[in-house]
Amino acid sequence: MNDPTADDALARWHRAHAAASMVGWDFSRLDGRMTADEPWWDLEGDCREALATATSALDLGTGGCPEVGEPPGRYLGRMSTWTRTYRPVEGERVDGVVTHVLGRRDSRGGHYFGVTNLEVYADGSILPSGPPVADEEFVREVADQIERLNGRPTSRELCRDAAEAFAEEPSHERWLVMQEAYLRVPAHLRPYVLSDMDVKDQPIRVLLTPLGGSTAEGVTVTEKVQAQGIEYFCERRADRTRWEAHKEREFHEFTGTPTVIEKVFVRDEYWPQPPAPEVLHNNFPRQIVVDGQPYPTVTAAFHALQRPGAGPDANLALMAAALRAKYTQHKDLTKALLATDGRIEYANGIDGFWTSYRGGRNWIGRLLELVRAELRARR
Repeated sequence: MNDPTADDALARWHRAHAAASMVGWDFSRLDGRMTADEPWWDLEGDCREALATATSALDLGTGGCPEVGEPPGRYLGRMSTWTRTYRPVEGERVDGVVTHVLGRRDSRGGHYFGVTNLEVYADGSILPSGPPVADEEFVREVADQIERLNGRPTSRELCRDAAEAFAEEPSHERWLVMQEAYLRVPAHLRPYVLSDMDVKDQPIRVLLTPLGGSTAEGVTVTEKVQAQGIEYFCERRADRTRWEAHKEREFHEFTGTPTVIEKVFVRDEYWPQPPAPEVLHNNFPRQIVVDGQPYPTVTAAFHALQRPGAGPDANLALMAAALRAKYTQHKDLTKALLATDGRIEYANGIDGFWTSYRGGRNWIGRLLELVRAELRARR
């Protein structure tokens, strides 16, 4: 049986903390409110044990892992984490991405090597101009970022296309194209080329391995194994066809390039200002008033007003109300939303209901399109 008193207390606590403004990694507001015992597992010991017999390893760059050395087999390096940025050039916005690298930093006594930011822009500019300490594979990753910023296919996308083309009509010519495309993918990103962590890049490798050979995992490649690899890519293509048909039924069809919202900034001062599309993010720091109560962001308002156990209809209505408040209470944000045209994809996060992650329902993007239509109807 539900306890109304406990539910009310939880709702009050939820509203209070959702309305609080936490900057960066400052969680001091939670001091004394939550305690936890030491974990029962030994992270360092587990890492050392896993690396002792690993054939390869890749640092995802998420932090929190102790320095325990490298495996006896392949060390694939560090998977870079790229975040969006931009710079103005002669009054025009040039989109880019930024990551941390080991590079040469100047000082009064000369130069030394340390961690620095590497900025890559759609026009091919790379800042700082001093060469980072990186191998050829990382250079390929940077080149892929430039391709992506210009709306061109990356080496990973070209590799997927080549593998699907070979599976559709196997031939020696298509096999050579697939092989070349796979080798162009940075080595440390090849396990992610199919965006399928259940199989990683094994379906491609079994097609590239001669009959009787073995993969890195020790799988002997037979005709049956290669047939399974071809079937995998045929199923991928069929899934994509079904998804395209689903989108035509589910979503209103827009023309033009969609607006993609995918970046969230840790500190308030890092956020671009209107009319940059990043301001459409629900975490953009702009106070809104809903039912007479102020909230620092749309996200804070939604979580503060959400009732425990609320269904999808109630949550959609609440999100719509918070978005209407944001874009009717601030003229510069109204202009930023009206400046978009076509489909809006809310790609930040992994919630398949609210975002477009992996073909999600994209309800935040769809509600933004609704609010935009309402604003245009009033003009």
